[in-house]
Amino acid sequence: MKKILYVIATSFVMLYVFVNPLTAYGAETDAPLLPASLLRNYPEKAEIEVLAEDILEMANCFDEEGFHWEAGDIQFSNAYCVYVNANILSTLPKTAEELENLLSGSDMVWNIPVCSGEKTVVVQISRALELDEVDHSNLTDEERNRIASQAGTWQVVSSTLYENGETPVETLINTLAVNHASTNPCVLIGGEKGIYSMMAVLLENNTVVGALSMERDISYSEPQVKTRGVNESLLEKNKVYSLQDFSDAAEKSYTEMINIPDNTSGISGNSTQNFYSIVLYLVLGILCIGIIISYGMKCKSK
Repeated sequence: MKKILYVIATSFVMLYVFVNPLTAYGAETDAPLLPASLLRNYPEKAEIEVLAEDILEMANCFDEEGFHWEAGDIQFSNAYCVYVNANILSTLPKTAEELENLLSGSDMVWNIPVCSGEKTVVVQISRALELDEVDHSNLTDEERNRIASQAGTWQVVSSTLYENGETPVETLINTLAVNHASTNPCVLIGGEKGIYSMMAVLLENNTVVGALSMERDISYSEPQVKTRGVNESLLEKNKVYSLQDFSDAAEKSYTEMINIPDNTSGISGNSTQNFYSIVLYLVLGILCIGIIISYGMKCKSK
């Protein structure tokens, strides 16, 4: 009788795991992201999945003692997109449609979790730049041809180690719960001028309702006319604010960073808006050349 009950109990457990894949290790996370932001819904996901060997090589560059990631640790089913250079804070979209239009013209960076034990590496993949978008003055003909042949293809560019084992999306799920926004779908944004932190933009009933900074507090100074001093302001990490709040903070933070007064004529408005885009492409160009020439890997640890 005990054997029969054991078999029945085991069968129920196996059935539960089968019909509830979220309970299984490495299975799909119940992400709050829009479907289009998930690799499992991306029509060209096969182009990302063929990079498994390069993903593992990048993940294992951390050389963590006792940790070695294998092919089975790659979680393509939980991979997600961060949209870069979307200019969300300069356009302030109000509806989901306006937001999606901006995202369609932005750069996509796929983030692939690689999990083992209590540590997780997230490997970033983006499209290689065109030859005319990188400095190729000192490259050989062979190197130029190699860059040209890989232009527009997906390439592994960087990776980030998370010591606590949580991916940013898993952390975001907990953050949304604290902000009473667990049911709000969102998209992840990076590279916004003056922010320099990955952001989650939240929607509700097809309306953009706010955003939060996922990586750091956003601090900036506001001149006080009456006291002739400054007032330090702060947008706290993982707290929801309006896009207008982030836009105002980004402009002040950016102005402080480049040490240019608000009324300067040294940089035109259009040049200021495009400055971060130029920096972004320069960084991607350096990464592209580094991968092709030296196959060196630059890693950052968190």
